[in-house]
Amino acid sequence: MQPYSTHHRSPRQRLFLPKRALAQPGRGRRRTGGVSRLLALVLLVALLAPYAPPRWEGRAAGPAFVTIQGDQFILNGQRIAIKGANYYQRNAPWAEMWAQWDGPQVEREVALGADLLGINALRILVPYRHGWAENGTGAVNPVYLDRLRQMVQIAGAHNQRVIVTLFDFADEWPAAGTPEEAAQLRYLTTIVTLFRDDDRVLAWDLHNEPDNYGHWRSDGRPDEVIDWLARMAAATRRLDPNHPLTVGLGHEENNWLEARPGLPRIIDLIDFVGYHAYDGSDFVTPIRAIKARTSKPILLEEAGWPTEPWHVDHGFTEEIQLGFYRNLVAALNSEGVAGAVHWLLLDLTQGAELRPLDYAAWMGLIRPDDSLKPAGTVYASWQVPRLPATVASALPLTGPIPPAAPSLYFPETRFDVAGPFKDLWLDGDGRRLYGLPLTEPVFEGDYLVQYFERAAMEWHPEWAGGPGYAELTPAARAHRVVALRHLGRVAVTGRDFPAAAPFASDPRHWYFAETGHSLNEGFLAYWLANGGLARFGYPISEEVVETLADGRAYTVQYFERARFEYHPENVGTPDTVQLGAVGREELLRRGWLPR
Repeated sequence: MQPYSTHHRSPRQRLFLPKRALAQPGRGRRRTGGVSRLLALVLLVALLAPYAPPRWEGRAAGPAFVTIQGDQFILNGQRIAIKGANYYQRNAPWAEMWAQWDGPQVEREVALGADLLGINALRILVPYRHGWAENGTGAVNPVYLDRLRQMVQIAGAHNQRVIVTLFDFADEWPAAGTPEEAAQLRYLTTIVTLFRDDDRVLAWDLHNEPDNYGHWRSDGRPDEVIDWLARMAAATRRLDPNHPLTVGLGHEENNWLEARPGLPRIIDLIDFVGYHAYDGSDFVTPIRAIKARTSKPILLEEAGWPTEPWHVDHGFTEEIQLGFYRNLVAALNSEGVAGAVHWLLLDLTQGAELRPLDYAAWMGLIRPDDSLKPAGTVYASWQVPRLPATVASALPLTGPIPPAAPSLYFPETRFDVAGPFKDLWLDGDGRRLYGLPLTEPVFEGDYLVQYFERAAMEWHPEWAGGPGYAELTPAARAHRVVALRHLGRVAVTGRDFPAAAPFASDPRHWYFAETGHSLNEGFLAYWLANGGLARFGYPISEEVVETLADGRAYTVQYFERARFEYHPENVGTPDTVQLGAVGREELLRRGWLPR
């Protein structure tokens, strides 16, 4: 099913009506349109980052991945049936879910699916662009990535596995070796690598209905789309050997399209068929037709019917929906398919109130008052086992936050700074205080961290919110939710600095009983003028002389989060006191940067 938008031109999808409904197509939802292209060189270079980001490792041993045997899904040696739902946050469908994310609300809605319907899977659609990767380099918005982690955590807590659709909304099919492809591969690598070892993920779905886009349908170039799918599938398999792969097509016969000699068919790229089934009058015939051509599992990845009260002339009633789901459950029981993921979990209140989505707002099985529709009762009667995973996490569930401004791109290091990290960097002289970014945001434990030349920023979304939070300036919010890592302490690991003799502090000389060290003269003035304790922490050494990377000896002093350096060659300029490159040095110690 494709999202409907009144703002962009893109293909329509035909909705096939049951025989009991009027024989005319329903109004399809449309894809959002094109995006601007940036400089090719910048895009190509962006992929060549000089480090390998660590994966978010689950904290449990021996993940239990869903595998495939014959035409069925297998877990721990047993055949399992997938009974799922396509999910969007009730008041924020399509791309808006990630912009208006409300973790506690999502948790409550997912719990409804588990408790009322007994589902064991969710399909989640991630839109390429639309806040996820906007600047043309393929760098993923760290705020949105954290929200996807929360989504997987919430599903896992309810014993549900997640199908992640990677390139929803994407209507670009760049050729191999182009900067545009490099950006897409960077985006793909970020998401797939993060969840590679997470058994709460059921499978990857490369794209949602690529055969309903104009490039395939009206432009007559399905070969270019299939060639792109083949390259993305190959990249996904290189990155992740653990999860099966599919492509959700709008027309199942396109799985076998031979678009040009030498080009693989989509059926050759995938591990199971993601069949989108909206003809409620007959599920059996197309299922048997697919089975006659492949032995791979069939998952009815989308199947549903609306109950919009304004269009009863189209058969959009709860009675017709009930018949649709009776036919669906009967076919699931008789044809031995691997499962179904119905569209949608619950009605969308945005559509119910404002009617911008027409029938699509009413395709849920759970009404806006949280009660089950009659069709929901039928779907609930099809009972399947839950699918607990071994991987667990305890991320804070974040609520809505003000939308983030566009990211900053630094061609010197080929990295972006976005969200609260960008807001903190811009508060003051970011180049002097933090330096240039040296990594993308990466997950270390449960927190998102980005390394800079002189610091490492750690985002704590659980510190957001509270009275007056939304009215704070971006910089004030950033100071609330971003902490600087103690890279000064890391830099002096194993070293022992003699404490200072206690003394009474005066305006030019301060003594800190907390660490037993003092801060004096020019270093004290710099500390006070640039954020003091909140930014640099306590002193953890006295002034010492050290030889730095340029081979020269300097007077330096270490703090919990920084190293101060006195540069006499710059006396009389703002660079007399400089911050040491403790971020760069930490990455060198880790082997993330070349020496």
